[in-house]
Amino acid sequence: MRALVTALGVLSLVTGRIPRARAERWCRLAGRIWYLAAPRSRAVVRSNLCHALGRQPLPATVRTVFEFGALNYWDTLSIGSLGAVGVNELVHLEGLHHIDEALRGGRGVIVVGAHVGSIALAVQALAVRYPVLGVVEEIKPPELLRFWLDRRSALGLRLVAAGPGAVRVLLTALRGNEVVVIVSDKDVNGTGAWVDFFGKEAMLPAGPAALALRTGAVLLSATTWRRADGRIEARVEAPLQIAHTGDAAADRRALTQAIARRLEYHVASHPEQWTVFEQRWPAE
Repeated sequence: MRALVTALGVLSLVTGRIPRARAERWCRLAGRIWYLAAPRSRAVVRSNLCHALGRQPLPATVRTVFEFGALNYWDTLSIGSLGAVGVNELVHLEGLHHIDEALRGGRGVIVVGAHVGSIALAVQALAVRYPVLGVVEEIKPPELLRFWLDRRSALGLRLVAAGPGAVRVLLTALRGNEVVVIVSDKDVNGTGAWVDFFGKEAMLPAGPAALALRTGAVLLSATTWRRADGRIEARVEAPLQIAHTGDAAADRRALTQAIARRLEYHVASHPEQWTVFEQRWPAE
């Protein structure tokens, strides 16, 4: 594992010397090799897309998911070499007025989204404008987790690994009127809520809804996607709201369901860019 971390470190150092157009070609080639070499992941992506599309996806669509997955890794490795100026040149942000209006309330903002497009660079574009705390999946071994945390925090983004210990950090950030970003189409701890997702029950993280209801923070959805010219579009949407019933569990589930509806729209808009390589629905 130390050799892998060392190799990734060297690769991250040279990203700034490689033109992005050339890097994209290399990543697409790497993604195709990954697609051919990983039959289990290939089957998972096909299954996920089948649920999202309501039909069997074309092999080319499945393969493209792996190409975009490789591009996502490259984006994360290149954060330091891009710098704030490079990130701003690559990422076009819309809807920031929703964040500005929410921050005026003084109770913080929670932004949720799916693994669509370049989450890594879109969050960086937010972090150079606002105080942002991101939630990441805890991976093993610790050396590899630390490597990715270091790369993602190069431009000032603060990060916390998902888990029980993260709750206090998230509450502190929201009380400090910060922006919390949580990618919500994958429940990494198995403690989420069962909701309807593309017509079938799936477990999605209940944390964003629970935090919003507990703190009064404004809950926003956002999406990002890659354009044909290589640039990245990101859009923050209007607040997600529900009619409160006074039943905490029911309200939490209803708000998580509202999140799921927006995630469905984001995934369906760019299914070939939905880079989730774990089964999202229980086995048939």
